[in-house]
Amino acid sequence: PEKVPVLARALLQAVGRGHDNELYVLLADVLELDDHLEPLVQAVRVALGRHHQVLLVCPWPPGLPLPDSAPGVFTEDAPGAPAAPLPRNLLELLGQAATVTRFQDAYQRLRRRFAGLGVPVVCAASDEPTPLILNRLERLRSAGGKR
Repeated sequence: PEKVPVLARALLQAVGRGHDNELYVLLADVLELDDHLEPLVQAVRVALGRHHQVLLVCPWPPGLPLPDSAPGVFTEDAPGAPAAPLPRNLLELLGQAATVTRFQDAYQRLRRRFAGLGVPVVCAASDEPTPLILNRLERLRSAGGKR
């Protein structure tokens, strides 16, 4: 939780130095920090109020199915699936299912929290971040050229 105020201060400092409309890409693991996000939310509001754009990219634990994929446990065909065979006992299987559910729920809560601000939250392990960042940069570039 200590990283949230540090990230918020860094964003506010960057916004204070920014002159043009800029894109701030935050690469931060804040998935399970629901109760500690308020400083970051406030800093994002400041950035958006000054006509900047913000994008939050979160890491994803290796071996877990990606958030937008169908819920489930570790499988051979899931993106980032471990090379190890599936667990053999029920307790291990239930533990893995609980882990998947916990992370996927945390990701959805984070997306909902920032969606109200118009800030996309994407998973670093997916194919989403790169095209989204490039698209946002292109939009900023084209908007800047029309002045």
